[in-house]
Amino acid sequence: MNIGEIYRIENPLQKKHGREFEILGFEYDKDIDVYNHVPSKLKVKYLDTNRKGTYSNSFDSLVLVG
Repeated sequence: MNIGEIYRIENPLQKKHGREFEILGFEYDKDIDVYNHVPSKLKVKYLDTNRKGTYSNSFDSLVLVG
């Protein structure tokens, strides 16, 4: 995952299923997350509403669009 990439949420169980967003940055909860280079949340901009927010659900349900 890189800043500027666009992802779609592909999980019908999630409220935001089908929405696409652009990654604006990463958030790390603890010092251990930083050392492992595994973000706990994504700072995003949803493309359908042009609003910024955070995505903290499972990253397994994300599909790279562009």
